Amino acid sequence: GRTRRRRRRRRGGRRLGPWHHSEGVAMAKRAFKARAPEYSAEELASWDQRQSLRPPPYRGGLARCLAGLQVGDPLLDELPTSQLACHGRTSGTKLPQLPEPSWADFERLARAQALWVARIGQNYAALSLSLLSGFSIARFAEVLYANGYAKDGYTARARYSATGDAISDWMRFDLQDPESRARQSLYTVRAMHAFARRRSARLFDSAKGEGIPLSQLDMAEVLIGFAGVTLLFFREGFHCKISDAEAAEMCYFWRFIGYHLGIHDAYNPCESLESLEAATVDFMAWTRPRLLRLRPSTHDLRRTAIEGFAMLTGSGVNFWYAALDLLFTNDLIESDDDLSPGRPPATYCNGMNVAALLIFRMLSYGPVTRLAGKQIMRLRDEKIDNPTRSGQRLKVMESVSRLHDMVTWRLFSIVYTVRHMFAAALGVAVARQIVAARRRVQQYGSMRLLRAA
Repeated sequence: GRTRRRRRRRRGGRRLGPWHHSEGVAMAKRAFKARAPEYSAEELASWDQRQSLRPPPYRGGLARCLAGLQVGDPLLDELPTSQLACHGRTSGTKLPQLPEPSWADFERLARAQALWVARIGQNYAALSLSLLSGFSIARFAEVLYANGYAKDGYTARARYSATGDAISDWMRFDLQDPESRARQSLYTVRAMHAFARRRSARLFDSAKGEGIPLSQLDMAEVLIGFAGVTLLFFREGFHCKISDAEAAEMCYFWRFIGYHLGIHDAYNPCESLESLEAATVDFMAWTRPRLLRLRPSTHDLRRTAIEGFAMLTGSGVNFWYAALDLLFTNDLIESDDDLSPGRPPATYCNGMNVAALLIFRMLSYGPVTRLAGKQIMRLRDEKIDNPTRSGQRLKVMESVSRLHDMVTWRLFSIVYTVRHMFAAALGVAVARQIVAARRRVQQYGSMRLLRAA
């Protein structure tokens, strides 16, 4: 209502429009046909991830995945730690691979890869925002924190960049050949998950219903972030015209990826588009309780991830803090609860959320997203073909990021502030003129009445 609009004006921004990721169920209802289960206020209030790492008591599309809370990855969990630690990337440590599933259709998979590659620029933007959102999941945040992802911005840049490179490989290269870059990358990531599961085991108490780290349920939620939440951004954020048939193909891609990452078919939310939509809606229904009950690890992970994203893209810390603020405000989840502990520090330049909004909206245009996609793929190939040049480029982007924070965004903030001050002063002057005109009209009307009398 009026209070929210006033609060928004004070922040110097506006509603994120279609980027209301944290609207959760409302947003999912617009993009998907699935219906969310009705959770009572008591159910939502009784679950507190600060006190326990128990997952939410899902009753919708994710309910079947709760049975996988104690199930890990039987194929790689049996390997020695030494083999997992090198992730199968050294000689003599070749990782075992699963046989192809009976439902595999590689022609369909190739079509799905083409659909994702055509939107790879938008995909990276959506995954970045989805990751900042995903840090609110305590089970996910605690594992990342324990494995050093919050050490500093440089570590975050290296690790999240490696994840992005892996996703690019999965979308671009042959997934049928066990020796291809895509398949080798898949099992490298799977080994990393098994290693992290082993290192984080002490954080979880099975006796209290917390299961194990990176369980089948956790991996299903990660797959929802890659597939379901990304489709939400495509349809609601970038206004992509994606038919149900195309969405089903894109969903099939992540079903295959999930299979080779160790997700059993019984727990794979991408079994069909309908199951993905139902699982995503169920997952998003618990967004607000997560935001209200964040753990300290969430804040450290966000901070270092933002520093890493800033250096990787050259956009500056101000930009990513503004993007985070656009995602996590009271307006987004339609609540008057105090979310100040979950919001970023108010240290970024005034008006930056407007700049962030405009930049993300530019990705709605085909030429822009195609250009971004080509750049992403070119930089990925450069890491392999010319690692020296790639390292030099990272240093340049780090300097560009600092330049934007020290100069570009400060100048933008000054212009934005002056404009709003001028608009406010002009608004006051216009308001005074309107009041004076009304008085003259009233006086004129009174004089006419007196003359008539």
